[in-house]
Amino acid sequence: MSNIDESAGGQPPPDRTSAQAYTEDSIEVLECLEAVRRRPGMYFGSTGPKGQLQAVLEAIDNVVDEHLAGFATTLMVSRDDNGWFTIADDGGGIPNAAEPRIWEAVFGTLHFSRCRHDEPYHVHSGPFGVGIAALNAVCLRFAVRVEQAGRCFEQTFHRGEPMGEPIEMGRTTRSGTRLRFVLDPEIFEGTFPTAAFTQHLRTIAALNPRLAVHLDGEDCSEPEGLVGYGRAGRADHAMVLRSRRVWVRIDGVDLQVATLQSMPHEPNFAFDSLSVWVNHGVIEKGSPFRPLNAWLHKERTSGRSTDVLVGMLLPTATYEGRIKSELNNPEVEPLVARILRAMDAVPRHLETLLDGSAERTQVLLDWAQQNRVPDIVEVLSASNALRD
Repeated sequence: MSNIDESAGGQPPPDRTSAQAYTEDSIEVLECLEAVRRRPGMYFGSTGPKGQLQAVLEAIDNVVDEHLAGFATTLMVSRDDNGWFTIADDGGGIPNAAEPRIWEAVFGTLHFSRCRHDEPYHVHSGPFGVGIAALNAVCLRFAVRVEQAGRCFEQTFHRGEPMGEPIEMGRTTRSGTRLRFVLDPEIFEGTFPTAAFTQHLRTIAALNPRLAVHLDGEDCSEPEGLVGYGRAGRADHAMVLRSRRVWVRIDGVDLQVATLQSMPHEPNFAFDSLSVWVNHGVIEKGSPFRPLNAWLHKERTSGRSTDVLVGMLLPTATYEGRIKSELNNPEVEPLVARILRAMDAVPRHLETLLDGSAERTQVLLDWAQQNRVPDIVEVLSASNALRD
């Protein structure tokens, strides 16, 4: 009589007498970058287009970190027809680049940290970041050129392994890092998402209006920040009637908040939107920001649309779940609400002061104090550093 329940689709137990014994010799420890190559989905989410995008963004995030720390002012990105990427900046480069151990630490060690979590690198731009060494591991070729302290060095890697020691190329008057690499076709499949990559770079430019961003020779910089980003997004189907923006730092959190009111060319395009970026990652379902939809509803005017765009840098951002689409910092929503109330309280004839120099911001603060407008005083007085 069979002990298998056929109706339940049961299967007989395996014949363990013929199975290979499971001992300590069966346990394999993957060394550093080999773990990335064997399990790339654990680091980049997938081996398809989204994974390719995330891998390349590791290099972009490094440049943004250099910019946030006050070292880099330019990001140059290009991609040729053969899939080779070139990403260059004018940042600080690698300190003590003459030492091979420094290159091994930066490009061959997972979870390498170049500094303590304090100034100047008090916040990191990529919420999904796994490090530049992980990118090196999944590249067929990965070439690095570093210019620092008057000297220039280069080193090339093949599937994460160095193809020799760093070579000094001569003297230089410049400073910065250039990466040239091609993703490994043995790891990734599908077509690289060029449109999503371009959109991400334009978002980076809007969130960092002082960073010069160039893609394939085209200037993608956005000196107007999120206001310019919002205008570009509405250009095809609406006329922007009114826009406002304010920069503040409150309780250690840097925020850029922009609002745009537009008149769509067609009534069907009239809708309100709330977009939030935390450390340059898009938060599409951030529960702490749902109460802001009430503010949007209040702003609703017949036939018009209101957009709220928020960019923030959190030194201690936390998220719900592995994909990090749910922000778990409830203290942020009240900060944004305070800023929106302050922007509402600004008279039309003083709106240009919201997006101005430190002197113009001080004029607005003085006006708010004289006229006893608490929301503006609360926001601008709490700002630790007025932007110049």
